[in-house]
Amino acid sequence: MASENKPSESVREDEVLARLLQSAGRRNEPPAEVYEQTLAVATDAFRRKTRRSGAGRAWQWAAVLLVMAGAVVIGISITNLPANDLASIERIVGTAQLKSHGQWRTVTANQRPIRRDEVLRTGANSFAGLGFGGVSLRVAPSTQLVLESTRRIKLISGTIYIDTGANAQGQSLVEVITPAGTATDIGTQFEVRYEQPLYRLRVREGQVRLVGSGQAFQSLAGDELVIDADGRHHRNSISPSDPEWGWVASIAPDFDGRTVAELLDWVSRETGKEIRYADPGVKQNTAVTVFNTSVLNVAPLETLEVLLATTDYEHTVGEDGTITIRLRLHH
Repeated sequence: MASENKPSESVREDEVLARLLQSAGRRNEPPAEVYEQTLAVATDAFRRKTRRSGAGRAWQWAAVLLVMAGAVVIGISITNLPANDLASIERIVGTAQLKSHGQWRTVTANQRPIRRDEVLRTGANSFAGLGFGGVSLRVAPSTQLVLESTRRIKLISGTIYIDTGANAQGQSLVEVITPAGTATDIGTQFEVRYEQPLYRLRVREGQVRLVGSGQAFQSLAGDELVIDADGRHHRNSISPSDPEWGWVASIAPDFDGRTVAELLDWVSRETGKEIRYADPGVKQNTAVTVFNTSVLNVAPLETLEVLLATTDYEHTVGEDGTITIRLRLHH
């Protein structure tokens, strides 16, 4: 029997959104005009998404498109965690489990922290986003890992992505340990994939040092380093905006800035796409244009679409992937 909370395909779009907003609970009340404007934009985006993806995925999209004026993201501050609690679970898409005291238990976002030496694993089609000592740690499907300390991650198998933040200033914040070697970041965004005996390191920003089996490698932004079963290494190139990074954006933390300029910086960092401006004045004005709206659990490009629609700016994505920002033409 289908769950009574899951709408049938005949449920109207506005009913799906209404249920979603109701399930989100109480929030601080925004100004009525801001709420109505944001709801209209969200509804329009929701309708376009469900028409493209089919009615059967309407509820799935609605669960992602949680848009609210003045919404508050509920989370656990990593700085306030007890000594043995190393990370907060900020987002889960699908299912994730923690192994503690020999038993596996399914966990949800914001349910409880991950403790030292617990094993986290994601399902075959699942993702998890963690807050880890001020670092964004994202976990791909079919991955198992252990957090050994506030800066050491043991990757048992699978794929993880780490963003130490744009303001890391070349500091080493995280070590990723595998039998193939230990990867140490230097203010960066990078991905480690380990499926014994194959190892792959991709660097999106900054640089990463890998030490293992008597060898040391230095990888810079745009590098892909692969170590095969025979211990031979191969280097390739990967663009910061390559579609292979797409899974990372799907589990990105919510945008928490206030201005259009901060939004554009965030979107560029999460997608690897370059931001361009129609003229210099547009760029200057984005720094002082403030949002009264928040968007939760929405991918970066869709966040950009929804939030810019509440301003006087619009964007286009060129064939080369660059995003151009210009003033909206009013008729």
